[in-house]
Amino acid sequence: MESGKRGNLTGRERLVGEIIAALEHIDEEGLVFLLEQANVLLHNARVEELDLKRRRKGPAGDGTIQPETQRGPAVAVEESPDRKAFFLTLGTARKVLSLEEMRQVVRICHAAESEKEAARRLYAVLQRERRDILMDGGIEGAGSPLLGALVATLKARYRPKEA
Repeated sequence: MESGKRGNLTGRERLVGEIIAALEHIDEEGLVFLLEQANVLLHNARVEELDLKRRRKGPAGDGTIQPETQRGPAVAVEESPDRKAFFLTLGTARKVLSLEEMRQVVRICHAAESEKEAARRLYAVLQRERRDILMDGGIEGAGSPLLGALVATLKARYRPKEA
């Protein structure tokens, strides 16, 4: 690219150019990984857009947004078609877990004697290994309703060997 044109590029155009240049040096396995990540980003953007539209409607369809605390904790788990990725929805946050991370989380939930203990253990592991989940989900402690709802959802839906 000519240096005269480089100065007129937007940030997005510059980034696209850098990605295209880097693609020449990435092997097929790396390209598959990049494609999977791009699909995750696109999926997350669509989910956020749909969630925003839903929240704008409000419960009565009147344009009001109902606060999260009034709706209760929203927790959902979706699997990628190949089951190599799991998408957790915690309130308005959407996070991705690998198959191995999901197995670890499910084991924690089932190993504890109570859901409260499972939430405590899960919080400790997430604080150590996946702080982003806690931060994005607004989970400030082991007693968070979202964390309790996640434990209940995972225990009801998965067994340790299934995840």
